[in-house]
Amino acid sequence: MRTFIIIIFSIMLLSTGSSASDQFDNDYPLLAQFDNDKIDNKQPGERREEMHRRFEQLKLIKMLELLNLDEDSEAEFISLYRQHSKEMKEIMKTRKELIMELSQLVRSTSDDQKKYDEIFNEINNIDIKQMELIHSHFNQLKTVLTNEQIGKMYIFHDRFGPELMGRIRNLRGQKPGERGMKKGDRP
Repeated sequence: MRTFIIIIFSIMLLSTGSSASDQFDNDYPLLAQFDNDKIDNKQPGERREEMHRRFEQLKLIKMLELLNLDEDSEAEFISLYRQHSKEMKEIMKTRKELIMELSQLVRSTSDDQKKYDEIFNEINNIDIKQMELIHSHFNQLKTVLTNEQIGKMYIFHDRFGPELMGRIRNLRGQKPGERGMKKGDRP
């Protein structure tokens, strides 16, 4: 796990041209600096949450670099972005719980049509709420970003995860499309 964090941090430093973690502190005072000890001392579930938090931090940092905002716009953008992320996380958590409930219902081989319909409707309502939240976030961003910046942000969101995973796989020596660590690769 520690190797994974070091790889992500190295990618961040290499892709920004930074030579030391001090540059990170100077460029992004609003964001906390990575601390590997926070992950090493946690249980697997907590590690996953910490890794997700760090992934989101890196994503925000790279997005801020791309958008090249002034200080006031950057602070407003970060506030909007974090609020949106928090709301989306809550929606996705609820959706995941419903999917788990549906999974249990399917495994029970129950033919309770009313229960199935109830879960289907709740999932559909959550999906609608998610789309409404994205639309609302887009309208809020229009007050801070130009159309070109919003376009860059959409493209960034679409490409960031896959490109980062591709870089990590390259560093691990994996071929495109190959997933996970090979036996014996774990630290």
